[in-house]
Amino acid sequence: MISQTEANRSTKASATEPLELIHRLCNLLHAQRVDFAHWKSNINLDKALTGIDDLDLLVARPSIGRFVEVLGKLGFREAVGAVHTQIPGIQHYYALDARSGRIVHIHLHVQLVLGHDLTKNYHLPLENAVIASANRTALLPTPTAEFEYILYALRAVLKYTLRRNHLDKYDRVGSHRELEYLRGRANVEETRRILREHLPCIGDELFDSCVACAQPGAFAWRRFRTRMRLRRALSAHARRSEFVNGWLQVTRRQHNSLSRRLRCCAKGKWLADGGAVIAVVGGDGAGKTTVAESLRRHFSEVFVTHGIHLGKPRRTLLTRSANVVRKMSRHRNPPGMQTSESSMEGLLAALRRFCIARDRYLTYCRANRLATKGAIVICDRWPLVELKGMDGPKLCVDASASHIMKWLVRMEHEYHRRILLPNRIIVLRVRPEVAIRRVRARRENEHTESVGPRSREVFDCDWQRTGAHVTDAERSLSEVTDEAIQVAWRSI
Repeated sequence: MISQTEANRSTKASATEPLELIHRLCNLLHAQRVDFAHWKSNINLDKALTGIDDLDLLVARPSIGRFVEVLGKLGFREAVGAVHTQIPGIQHYYALDARSGRIVHIHLHVQLVLGHDLTKNYHLPLENAVIASANRTALLPTPTAEFEYILYALRAVLKYTLRRNHLDKYDRVGSHRELEYLRGRANVEETRRILREHLPCIGDELFDSCVACAQPGAFAWRRFRTRMRLRRALSAHARRSEFVNGWLQVTRRQHNSLSRRLRCCAKGKWLADGGAVIAVVGGDGAGKTTVAESLRRHFSEVFVTHGIHLGKPRRTLLTRSANVVRKMSRHRNPPGMQTSESSMEGLLAALRRFCIARDRYLTYCRANRLATKGAIVICDRWPLVELKGMDGPKLCVDASASHIMKWLVRMEHEYHRRILLPNRIIVLRVRPEVAIRRVRARRENEHTESVGPRSREVFDCDWQRTGAHVTDAERSLSEVTDEAIQVAWRSI
C-alpha cells in the first residue's frame, strides 16, 4: 500500500516532465562535453527521465573523470552490492530529487557487459561505436535504433534459461512490445552493416535466429540451441569459461534462494564510501518513531538500512537474567517493605540500570560497525548530555554506598561516556502543551506526567554543540518527514 507521504510526493512531479535533478545532470554533462548515451530501454525513456526507472548511461572512458565530477556536484553517492554481484565497468549512483522526493538511480556503464543476471559473462566491444551514433542534440542522447536493436536481441538470448525466465511473460501475452518497437525503427541494411563491421563473429543467420527466439511462442529447444551458438560465437569476449559460468549460475541461484529463506542476506546496496548513523531525537508526542520508521522505509528501497532503538535497546542474556532475578526478589519481599540502596532490591535496581547502559553501548557498537561497512542506521532516540531526563545515566550514590554499588554507578557512566555523537541528529521540537495534547489523544489510559518536562527540555535546549538539525514538528507529518529525508540524504 502506498503511504500518504509517497502519494503526496508523486503529485509533485509531472508524469512526463523530466525531474529537475535529471535535467540539471544532463545539462551539466553537455556543458562538460561528456561523451555518453542512454543505451537501452529507450522505449521507456519517459519513465527514466521522471525517476521511475533507472538511467542506463554508457560513458566513454576518457569522459569518466568529468562524469563522476558532475555526479559529485549534484550529490550522487556510489553504492555497491554483494561482492559476487559486482561487475567490472558497471557502477551505481543514487541521489534524491528534492522537489519530487524520488530517488534517482544512475546505472553507469563503462563496458557493455551482457549475459545472465547472476553472472554477466560477455563483454561486447561496441562502446565507442554506440556512443558515437547517439544524437547529441537531445537532452538525453540515445544510440541509433540499429545499435539498440542488435544489443536487445543479443541480451534477450544470452539471458535465456530453461527455468523460469524473462521471455515467459511475452509468451503469455503473445507480444513483445520492445522488440517490435525496435525492429520497426531499425533499417535492415544498416543493421547488417553494423554486424559485419563491429561483430563479424555473429553472422546474419545467427542474428536472425536470435530475433526469432525472442519472439513469443518460440520453442524452448530452439532458444536453448541458439543461446549455445551465440555463447560460442562470443567466447573470445567471455569473462570466464562456459563451465565456470554455468557453475556460478547454479551456486549463486541456490545461495540466493537459501538466503531468502533464512533471511540472512542484507537487502539493498552498501554505500561505497561508508554509511551513516542518523538519530531522531525529541520528546514524547513529537513523532520520533514515525519519522524514524519513514526514514528507514525510504532508504531501504535502495540501501542496506537498519533501524535501532537506543532508548529501548535489544536486551542481552545478562539483562534478561537480571530482570528475572529482580522480579523473583519482589515476590519474596512483603508488601510495603522499605528498601534502601544498600538492600538487595536497591542493588538489583542498580544492576538493571547497569544492564540497560551496557545494552545501549553494545547497540551503539553494532550501529557503528554497520555504518562503517556502508549501511544506513536510523536510530530512534540517542543518549545526550543535553537530555538528562531521557536516556542518560540515572544512578548516583553517596560515599557510604557499597563497593559493588559504586562499581555499578561508575560502569553505567562509563558506558554512556563511550557513546559519541552520531553522524547526524534530527531534533523534532514541539511545545510542551502540544506534546501533552498529542500523547493524551494517543494514550487515553496512561499517565503523562513526564511528557511536559521532557518536551520542555528538548524545546529549551541549545543544540549548537551537537550540530543537530532542529525541525518544527508541529507541522503536518508529511512536511516533517520530507524535511527529515532531505536532511538525512545530505548527511550520507
